[in-house]
Amino acid sequence: MSQFPNNSNNPSAGPAGSGQLVLIGFVIALVAVILMNVYVEMRVAARDEDQITFFRFRGEIEAGQEIEAEDLEPFKIYASMENAFGRDAIRENPKKPGTPLDGVGFKLNSPVVKDQVLKSSLFLGASATTIRDPAYRGLDEITLNIDSKKQPTNLRPGDFVDLYASIPLNRDSEYMRVMEYVKVVNLGDRIQDSGSSRTKSNKYGSITIYVEPSLSSKLFDIQKRVTNQTFNVTRRDPRDQAPRELKKGGSSEINEKVLEILNLD
Repeated sequence: MSQFPNNSNNPSAGPAGSGQLVLIGFVIALVAVILMNVYVEMRVAARDEDQITFFRFRGEIEAGQEIEAEDLEPFKIYASMENAFGRDAIRENPKKPGTPLDGVGFKLNSPVVKDQVLKSSLFLGASATTIRDPAYRGLDEITLNIDSKKQPTNLRPGDFVDLYASIPLNRDSEYMRVMEYVKVVNLGDRIQDSGSSRTKSNKYGSITIYVEPSLSSKLFDIQKRVTNQTFNVTRRDPRDQAPRELKKGGSSEINEKVLEILNLD
């Protein structure tokens, strides 16, 4: 007679193994269902998300050449991907689908390659024309003097800034915020930075900004009367649009206290 027990006579061996397999199968099926639901939700979200149309070049073009409509082709991206293309990528003209808001007829200031995205920075300087963001059409472009020693490093077009100045008050002056969250359209002459080779950065003597036409003359009057006839600027996070001192900020508001002090309200 064999000295070893016969496993085939153990009535619990089969059912226990089968139970484990059933449990594993159930878990796998549950995970599959969850993943499928997540996938479906992602597809639905992607399908429902707004899309933006940008433009890219069909081929290489040399610097100095004028862009024609045939040089460009549209492509769509989801709105959530917009920041990946930079703040100066040119969108589709809502009144003329399939064509860009700006760029056609402008001369390039540098060569481009196939599939390169159409951006306003490709034309600044070469055409001496600022390509206007549609959100700022109808506004004036004005140039203001800024203190080259007290400005953010490597200021550039597209940045959002707050304007400050020393406002004359009787025999003294008060340092005040003049405007909030205004967009830098262009920069004036570059000024040599006296820092070391490691710390040197681009500095500028003026900036061009967008403002409501009714504010242009007031800003020029303010500039004439502030200390050294210059403004100071601080760079804002483009996502931080909340006003800090003014009611709403942006291109349509000057600090009422400044206007009142200078009798410009």
